[in-house]
Amino acid sequence: MGEPFDFCTPFRAAVTDIAKALGPQSAASLRLPSLEENEDFVEGSLSFGGNVVDIYWEHSLSYLCLKSDMATLEAITLRIRPLLKT
Repeated sequence: MGEPFDFCTPFRAAVTDIAKALGPQSAASLRLPSLEENEDFVEGSLSFGGNVVDIYWEHSLSYLCLKSDMATLEAITLRIRPLLKT
């Protein structure tokens, strides 16, 4: 999503957009810790349609991870794929 150690990489905005994309049909709920300056190693969760997805990102590696079972991740992919920029 960005370059390592670029604290301007919009991880919060990206996971918020994912939650919004999932929300209309499944009442998505995003839980993240309070924003901190130069935050790194952030953990949170996204709930939707009875599913929970663990969220983790690092600015130091420019790394975003969504963790859940395969069916849940595939459901997310189907809903957000049209929104992805190539």
